[in-house]
Amino acid sequence: MTTEEYIIQHLTDDVRDLALRTPPSGVDLHHALIQISGWQKSRAKLPLWASTPGIHYPQHLSMEQCSSQLTAEYKLSIIQRLCPSGGKMADLTAGFGVDATILGSHFSHLTLVEQNPELCQLLRHNLPLLGIHDFTVHCADSTTVSTTVPFGFAEGSPATVPSDSSEGIHTEGTPAESLPHFDFIFLDPARRDINGRKTVLISDCTPDVCTMQESLLRMSDTIMIKLSPMLDLTSVRRSLSHLTELHIVSVNNECKEVLAIMQKTTASAPAIYCINITPQGTSTFTLPPTPAPGSPAIAPSDFSDGISPEGTTAPLYLYEPNASIMKAGIHDALIQAFPIKKIHPNSHLYLSHTPIPHFPGRQFRVLQTIQPNKAGIRQLRQLRQANITVRNYPLTADQLRQRLQLRDGGSTYLFATTVTPDKHQIYVCEK
Repeated sequence: MTTEEYIIQHLTDDVRDLALRTPPSGVDLHHALIQISGWQKSRAKLPLWASTPGIHYPQHLSMEQCSSQLTAEYKLSIIQRLCPSGGKMADLTAGFGVDATILGSHFSHLTLVEQNPELCQLLRHNLPLLGIHDFTVHCADSTTVSTTVPFGFAEGSPATVPSDSSEGIHTEGTPAESLPHFDFIFLDPARRDINGRKTVLISDCTPDVCTMQESLLRMSDTIMIKLSPMLDLTSVRRSLSHLTELHIVSVNNECKEVLAIMQKTTASAPAIYCINITPQGTSTFTLPPTPAPGSPAIAPSDFSDGISPEGTTAPLYLYEPNASIMKAGIHDALIQAFPIKKIHPNSHLYLSHTPIPHFPGRQFRVLQTIQPNKAGIRQLRQLRQANITVRNYPLTADQLRQRLQLRDGGSTYLFATTVTPDKHQIYVCEK
């Protein structure tokens, strides 16, 4: 049996179980396990790759770090707007090539820079299978991109890059004294240090785009940089020049990445796009260019004084912004955009007497409000089961669940929060 036959035969088997078995003669078990594991991960994360015969997969870490197909396709929608004519694209941190493959489909030629030789070979093998035929792969370190040394070739290198004989590669000579120009450049800096520990700050990633940005803007009019979802957006705006757009991208209400767009423009502040991709569709909330860090807020928050349901029969609705909006911190903009009022300055929960079908986040009908005193706790314990969320509340969700003696789950949702400095309240809701 060949290794490829073994992979096909065991494609859906448990990799850990396979690792304990002795493989048939002639089977490279290590390689087979990598391919089987890679294909299994790609079924949900990269369906195009999983459905394409012959794809080769990398080690676990590269599969873990690569973008999902969903987020790559969102990036493509940005580029179709910013670079409608296509042209030439460069990915200076190609990795496994997920973003390069999806974005590269919009361009006539794709240049990829990747310092890992094994990943370079995977790119050369996989890209033609995925429909990308006009491309160049440079096995080089993108950190040395400068005005004189393109794509990591050291000073004193030959004046032209030697042609790559691999199928599908079309490498033209590149003069060492001039910097190439692209219609679009993409970077996804590695967020791990030399010891493999995760990093967050832009300057701690590899390559450090803070030191490269002027060179990048000489190479292209449009740059996209994928950043950590843990980054503080204020630090992004302070670190990157010519920033025109910031996209906070969540999938199923989990923040996955921050995309920074740099362009040769005089714009003084970036527009902010809050995106949440779900099986039901993509929710988008856009905030026009915002003031620079340190400028006054766009408007004072409008809190919920007088909107309490106590003593009124009007229906009440509770709204929780999605993860991207929470990350962006644009809570005042929500109040300007929708007929809602904030429960408390620090709670980030909103109330309205009007249903808002297109609110960018979770929406609930309030069934009743209960104060968490002894009587209220006895009343809540009768629910037996509930989903609990706490916002600006002295207990964690687990601590409150234990106090209420409730099991997790069901169709009832409890939101515990602070409404005034000396008053806590629990909203009992249904979706």
